[in-house]
Amino acid sequence: MSFVTFLVLEWAYRLPYALWIGILTGILEVIPLIGPITAGAIACTVGFSQGGPNEAAALAVTYLVLRQVEDQLVMPIIVGRAVHVHPW
Repeated sequence: MSFVTFLVLEWAYRLPYALWIGILTGILEVIPLIGPITAGAIACTVGFSQGGPNEAAALAVTYLVLRQVEDQLVMPIIVGRAVHVHPW
């Protein structure tokens, strides 16, 4: 999640501190529910300070989409392979 977040923040948004926000996002992903919300809030705060409310809203939607892709697509496949269960 850190790497993908970094790529999106750097290439799509040209957000300053994208590397540090990406690393922090990966660390906070370990904390259930509150971690990803906190990571998104930090990215939105930096986005708001750089590009205003439109960029902050776009970052919030981006974090929501990234989180859903991870939870609904990536994790079932990884966990399914680890326990030898079909993900769907």
